[in-house]
Amino acid sequence: MKKRNQAGILVVEVLLAIAIFSFFATGFVIAALSSLNANRLANEESIATHFASEGIEAMRSIKNQSYDNLTNTTPTTGVIKNINSLWAYGGANNSFEKYSRTITVSDVFRDGSGNIVSSGGALDPKTKKVTSTVKWNFSSARVNDVSISTYFTKWKAPILSNRSGILVYGDGGTTNDAFRYRIFDGSTNSWGVVGNIDFDTTTSNRAVRAVRVYSSSTRNEKIVISRHYNGTTQYIYGHVFNGTNFTSTLFSSWNANTFLQVRNFDGAYLANGNFVAVYSDNTTTPKYRIWNGSSWSSQLSLINLANNGSSVPLYIVTRPRSGTNEVMAGFFDQSRDVNTEYFNGSSWNLHSIHSTSAPNNASQMIDFVWSANNSTKGALIFSSGNNDRAMNIKIWTANGSGSGSWSNTANSTNQGVLGPMEIDSRTASLEFIACDRDTNSDIYCFKSDGTPSFSSPSNNILTTSTATGSQKTFDIKYQGSGDQAIAVYSDNSAIPKLKKYNPLTGSFDATATNLTSIGSTLRTVSEVALADSPNIMILMGDNNNRLYSDMWNGSENAFTLHGTNGSSTNEYWYDFEWDKN
Repeated sequence: MKKRNQAGILVVEVLLAIAIFSFFATGFVIAALSSLNANRLANEESIATHFASEGIEAMRSIKNQSYDNLTNTTPTTGVIKNINSLWAYGGANNSFEKYSRTITVSDVFRDGSGNIVSSGGALDPKTKKVTSTVKWNFSSARVNDVSISTYFTKWKAPILSNRSGILVYGDGGTTNDAFRYRIFDGSTNSWGVVGNIDFDTTTSNRAVRAVRVYSSSTRNEKIVISRHYNGTTQYIYGHVFNGTNFTSTLFSSWNANTFLQVRNFDGAYLANGNFVAVYSDNTTTPKYRIWNGSSWSSQLSLINLANNGSSVPLYIVTRPRSGTNEVMAGFFDQSRDVNTEYFNGSSWNLHSIHSTSAPNNASQMIDFVWSANNSTKGALIFSSGNNDRAMNIKIWTANGSGSGSWSNTANSTNQGVLGPMEIDSRTASLEFIACDRDTNSDIYCFKSDGTPSFSSPSNNILTTSTATGSQKTFDIKYQGSGDQAIAVYSDNSAIPKLKKYNPLTGSFDATATNLTSIGSTLRTVSEVALADSPNIMILMGDNNNRLYSDMWNGSENAFTLHGTNGSSTNEYWYDFEWDKN
């Protein structure tokens, strides 16, 4: 009996020991598993945080290319390295094995004290909220995420209103190659002495017929492209100004005594500092050269416009996309066709032809501008009929990978048969203002958005009696410091007229402002706006081929007579550009 009791006690003790061991062993296992899960979660959170941080830095790179690249996302986006090895929006998200990253960019609102609020405040146009979120499945029933948010501000100091610039112009009529330049001192609102551009010492009869000037943002450098005519041969030159001297290079030449009033060349500085010059050699294949800061490349070819049934280009417009090495080039040719080609930083892509007819081939019936508010959007205006009475517009949307797509075409309301045209973009909104002169001597202006869709502002007929001819008797530019646009035009008198456009009210001035009277009837006008400044340089050619400048910043400044012997009242033998370095 006693032995059975002892055996029973031993069994109980064993069972109790097993229970106690199992309790502690289970605890140890649970603790070990929890420790493993915690370590795994920490490791995966670290990886996710790395991807989220990379997203923020990619967006910082996009912002540093241009603050205007920070467009709101709806609802999210991914980021990729584009063909130029620059970060850009791309796709709806980014995937890294089990991890998925999305980027959200949104507007910021502030209350009356300047504090950021979620609703009810005023829009801060110079700040964006950027959130980088990474999600992953920790288990089949558990989704984890890591988010990092920051605010990007347009912190870059405004370009000072006293920024200087350079004016270039022909002054030898139609027989002499006199080619002048002057430096504008923005700190004193005054012009320097007249300098000479001696581009060819072997001759003196290659008269300047058309000119454009460009400014580098990375070097103390300007580039001038000009076309000349000596009575039998036309020449296109490229000139590089290092702040002291000009160095000239002959791009192309051909024998022809027609189409002397056209501007069959243009150029653009790229984000990498290079400059691309696009020009005609009187064939259906446009040519281009690259300036790398020290030398020009050999002559290269774009895609033959004859592939779209088109002929020799007469007017060429090239516009660089902000923060990239991409360029949109537009061509209006002798057959009155409109074509575009897109440069992705290394090669060109020819788009489908936009139009195969226009009222004439003497006027610049094409223009293109990138939006100053959204660097992925650009607007092309053109004519599309022999008796076209409504301006056409298309919107190009860049995809961030060196290509993009065109929208459908929208039309303005009818007017007289179309003539030369111009378009500019608004900084504070995806909005464009486009003007043209018709065969009734009327100047009309229309507003468009990024859809596109044309509408007519109040008082949009600037004048019904502008100077006649193939030239553009007006220009319109938004001031770089705000929303207001300035239109300067000829009403077929010697007194230049100015009207302001207010996009907030959607109206032009009902009554024009008279600028300083010039020597004879105003025939050509060109405006150049200074970024982040109210300053607009106004250039004007009169009926006696004299050149005047007038700087507008709310009132007239530094009205000056320059050359007195331009080539023709229908030609742009002058140009100006503000310093960007």
